[in-house]
Amino acid sequence: GWNVRRFRNGFNNWHVGKLPGTSTLVFRRRDGFSWAILFNTNKCTDGSAPAEKIDPLIHDAINQINR
Repeated sequence: GWNVRRFRNGFNNWHVGKLPGTSTLVFRRRDGFSWAILFNTNKCTDGSAPAEKIDPLIHDAINQINR
């Protein structure tokens, strides 16, 4: 299913998925930015999911964009 986080000015929604050897992240932010990421693994060397590692980095990069 899709995850939804509501804010006063909109909402974020995202979906993560996994199959053996693969994983995905699809994200739509309330400010209009969206992305989809496909990984050829479903587990990092420390046991965490790849989406957990990259998601905050993408948000940080987008937050630095001047519009």
